[in-house]
Amino acid sequence: MIHRKGFSLIETIVAATLVLTVFTSSYALINYTLVNINYIQNGLTALFLAQEGVELTIAQRDANWIANRSFDAGLSDGVYMTDYTGVFSRVNNPAENVPLRFSETEGYQYAGGNETSFYRTITVQKIRNIELIVTSEISWTVRGHTFRASTETHLFDWFSIPQS
Repeated sequence: MIHRKGFSLIETIVAATLVLTVFTSSYALINYTLVNINYIQNGLTALFLAQEGVELTIAQRDANWIANRSFDAGLSDGVYMTDYTGVFSRVNNPAENVPLRFSETEGYQYAGGNETSFYRTITVQKIRNIELIVTSEISWTVRGHTFRASTETHLFDWFSIPQS
């Protein structure tokens, strides 16, 4: 009787199956992670852009105070587009909204750079003479799916509030 040392065909097939399962699982996990990194990055960017929209509106209110104008001058009820250049443009038709552009030197704005998939709208609603609700919404599309992120704040005309 001859005893040979080595692997049988069954042992080789089982080992190959295990190795293939490990590599396939690792590849699927890496692929899943890389795809989700893009979703997470876009979501985080959108949240920052939405917050920037609110802050730009606050800056407009503050500029009105500095210029001795009404706190809501240029901020009547409606939907607007703006970037850090501070120019508020009223959006009368949603089809008029254009995507933000990005350049390494100028950041996100409408004037120059590469077109992104991010669209920003800022909705202003006056609920009292001294209060505005400002909602900044970002929408973007990835692989046929549309996502949205928004933030909201209430702006007050602190100088018009009666002192008690």
